Amino acid sequence: MKILHIIPYFYPAVSYGGPVNVSYYLTKELRQLNNEVKVLTTDAYDLNKRVRLKKNFINNVEVTYLRNLSNKLAKKYNMYLPLGMVKYFRKNIKDNHIIHIHEYFTVLTVLAVYYACKNKKKIFLQSHGSIVMNTQRGRPLIKNIFNFFFENFLLKNVDHFLVLSDEEMEYLLKKDVLKNKIHFINNGVDISEFDNYKFIDITGRFIKREVEKEHFKLVFLGRINFIKGFDYLIESVSILIKRGFNVLLFIAGDDDGYKIKLEQMINNFKIKENVYFIGFLNKDEKLSLLEQSDIYIQTSISDAFPVSVVEAICKFKPVVITNTIGIARLVDNKFGIVTELDPNKIADAVIELLSDKKLRSKFINNAKQMREQLFSWKSIAQELNGLYATG
Repeated sequence: MKILHIIPYFYPAVSYGGPVNVSYYLTKELRQLNNEVKVLTTDAYDLNKRVRLKKNFINNVEVTYLRNLSNKLAKKYNMYLPLGMVKYFRKNIKDNHIIHIHEYFTVLTVLAVYYACKNKKKIFLQSHGSIVMNTQRGRPLIKNIFNFFFENFLLKNVDHFLVLSDEEMEYLLKKDVLKNKIHFINNGVDISEFDNYKFIDITGRFIKREVEKEHFKLVFLGRINFIKGFDYLIESVSILIKRGFNVLLFIAGDDDGYKIKLEQMINNFKIKENVYFIGFLNKDEKLSLLEQSDIYIQTSISDAFPVSVVEAICKFKPVVITNTIGIARLVDNKFGIVTELDPNKIADAVIELLSDKKLRSKFINNAKQMREQLFSWKSIAQELNGLYATG
């Protein structure tokens, strides 16, 4: 098959987060399945830099970078206006069997759907969780304006929607999208990394070995931002300590300006000796910290499919997450416990895991048996390739 992936940003623009990683690995694996795969993207790199190449080959995939009218408009307001976009669509869309579009709230998406329809091509739209409106996440006004003008057009003309969460599924069904047009496609990880890395003692940088042995270690990976629900997490640690459980919480990630508030909370709860901010970790350090943990915990106010939860599962760690996270549909009673976004309920879930060794073993064994099938990019690409084939 000839497949064109369209995305506002592509490798090496890793500052744009999850969609860049997803599209990179999907196109790589789809190419290895003997498809002819191309990528159309823009020259967005970050707020201040652009990708200097006009064309490149990455994993034997041809990548075309169109110049954005304004890099700052693109990064700040999601306004990707690549010069030459219409010319590219008129010339190239007709040569492909499948048009796979990443992201939802962009002009690039609207024009791609328009020209794909005009050329009677099958359209797959992968919104990466963004299709569901959430006032706690960025740019609600821009999203409302976008939906006013374009939502009906997109919902009517896209052939297949690739979603991450039950919330996305329910949203589309309420908009009268047929259920057979909606498909769950997981985000994945490079499984080979989990068995081949250099171990580094991360916890030992902060606590003595004899102290570590006396405590259960909880780990969170991700940027320090209010949307990650740290208020609930910090309070739940305080509750655990009050209930007599010796726990340490290690938070690894860059600060988005929220750390100072958390430090105030930690001081107020008098748990300074139980919470440690690790900062950014590279791959080896991150996997080492997961290896040293007892439970992975994430309490986001809103999150579609955080790769950190997948990484913990693939490192065979039982997890506690809140039902506000899209991946809850896969985790619940299979790889961990899903609970409500409430400090007491979060503490209860942690206590249940810490108190039940058989339950922890069950979740660990499930992860060992299912991580390749559910979370390897090879398996995910094979599933997607099957959807392409059926059209």
